[in-house]
Amino acid sequence: ETVLDHDEFIEAINSFPCVMLTFTSTQVRHVGGGERYSVTQFRIRGLTMSDDVEDAGERLADDLEHVIGYIKREYPEFEEIRLDTVKTDEGLNRPLGAVLIEGTLVYKNE
Repeated sequence: ETVLDHDEFIEAINSFPCVMLTFTSTQVRHVGGGERYSVTQFRIRGLTMSDDVEDAGERLADDLEHVIGYIKREYPEFEEIRLDTVKTDEGLNRPLGAVLIEGTLVYKNE
């Protein structure tokens, strides 16, 4: 397994599954009374290599959703973690499979 904090070209990946997390934008929202919240958009790309590419992609998507749910429970400083899209490529590039998760993270900005 490989986990990266940036996107990488497929040619540079040597171990699968590979998960890449990038933050695509951050906005600060003022809600009054001096309270501020940061709203951050993120993207998680996951790559698998398997003969059963559809199953491998679905399992990786399920695992990533489980981890995100765990983060929500264990880190109460995150007001919300929302998954906006969860997609797999359904085996179009077999034996390489891809998962794309786009989401939103909201946390109090102190």
